[in-house]
Order: sequence, then C-alpha cells, then structure tokens
Amino acid sequence: NYNRQIHLIKQGLHATETPYALKLRSDNYLNGDQFKALQQQFASKNRTMPIFNERIVINANLSRRTSNGFKILYSLSDFFYFGRTDDLIKIWGQPAFLQNPISPLLCKKNNEKLAYPNLEAEQIYGLLWITRLIDMPIMSHRFDASKDQLKQWDIFLANNFIIAEPNKIGLGLRKISIKKKRINEYSFTDWLKLYRLYCDSNTPIPITMNDIKLQLRRAVHLPISKLWTIIKYHIMK
Repeated sequence: NYNRQIHLIKQGLHATETPYALKLRSDNYLNGDQFKALQQQFASKNRTMPIFNERIVINANLSRRTSNGFKILYSLSDFFYFGRTDDLIKIWGQPAFLQNPISPLLCKKNNEKLAYPNLEAEQIYGLLWITRLIDMPIMSHRFDASKDQLKQWDIFLANNFIIAEPNKIGLGLRKISIKKKRINEYSFTDWLKLYRLYCDSNTPIPITMNDIKLQLRRAVHLPISKLWTIIKYHIMK
C-alpha cells in the first residue's frame, strides 16, 4: 500500500503545472473550498522554523496527537494535503519503501516480538519523509519520544502545517470515517494553541462548546488509557 500510494501521488504531482496542488484520497471528496482561504490566512506568517515554502493544510481526522494516552510523533492523516506543489513533492516524492535508506530499521522479522506497540501506519509514512527533511529521531516503537523531541515536533507542526477538521476545510468523508471526534486526534484549536505558543503569541483562540466537550472527554479518558498502557507494557516514564 505504501509503494502504491507513493507511486501514484508522485506521478500526479510531477504532472501538475499549477503552483498549488491538492492530494486527496479517492474514497473522499470535496464539498467546499474553505481550505484555500485557510491556507492563505496562515501560509507564511510568523515562521521561525520553516521547512516548506508555505504551510500545508491537512485533515485532523486520523491525525493523532496521542496514542494509548501518550503524546506521539509523526502520526499525520494521509487523507488530504493542500499547499504549494513543490512542497507536496518534498513529502510524497519518496523512493519505494525498500529503497528508502531507513527502511531496514522498520522491517522486523515475523517472529520478533516488541516490548511496546508497533508504529502506526501513519507514523511510518511520516517518519520516512520527515527524517529526510529535519533532524528528528527514527522511532523503534509507537511511544518512542523524549520531551524535547515532542516539543520539536510541536514547533514543526506550528511552522509548517495547518491541521483542521473536515468541515473547516471542505472535505467530505465516507460514512465509515464520519465518527464522533476522537480524543486522540488533533483539533484545529489544538493547532492554533501551538501556533500561538511558537509563532504568534497574540493569536486569539475562540473556544467552542465542541472544544470544551473534547477537553472534558480527554481529561477523563486519557489518564486511564495512559495508566493502562504503563501497566501493560511496564513503561518507566
């Protein structure tokens, strides 16, 4: 699946003649173009660590902020990417999986058991391209990240992406993907907080009733999930 997706997206991006491009999964669709105004609103403002020419808009659905109660790296949704074409090529212009220099570190023998959960698919995608562009760690398991690395990840997101819910960017999803907001996913408000913290301290953050409900659900469920994971995997952190 990785090789198929990389090949198809590369072909599409290299054939694109416009300065901006949209990467969209074929089982999703557009019901608006709000992503254009959102991208231009933050495109190149207040950037202390720019990797791309402009910020890229991605979908919050399945962009995981936490897993099993732990903050994690690299887990960005592959549903939707909108930004400058040359920036998208930096992400998706990758070699086939086995031709990637770090792929041997991610391949495990069938009988090899890990002490911790495997990387999620989105983490592997992210790890393969992000570590080519910036000095970030190659993870050995899902929670393999220090506090400093998590902070570096937050700074990277604030400077190079805009994470927003499907209805805020004009993205239509399959019924199977339309679920109650997951507590482990980023919200646009989460991203705005990172933007205010690392890019523009004067940014206002409007709080909606949905934001309040999400924070309450996180306050209840995330500590329980984290404690269960610590006990199960004997995590010392």
